[in-house]
Amino acid sequence: MGISVKYDDRDNNKPGWKFAEYELKGVPVRLAIGPRDLENNTIEVARRDNLTKETIPIDKVYELIPKLLDDIQANIIIRL
Repeated sequence: MGISVKYDDRDNNKPGWKFAEYELKGVPVRLAIGPRDLENNTIEVARRDNLTKETIPIDKVYELIPKLLDDIQANIIIRL
């Protein structure tokens, strides 16, 4: 799909610290999967451009992410 992914499995930092670190790096989308998400087969998707979060079924992530990245790119261009 041509999408770069970073899996951060470090356990020496809390999630909030990692979220802030990747926001500072400019990562446009954050996917968070916790134990409860695994139980429910869901994933949290956080957008950096408009600071929204949503929970989606894991099996929908492959169709959502490319569309989401296109939408984020369009939002960034509009704001310029």
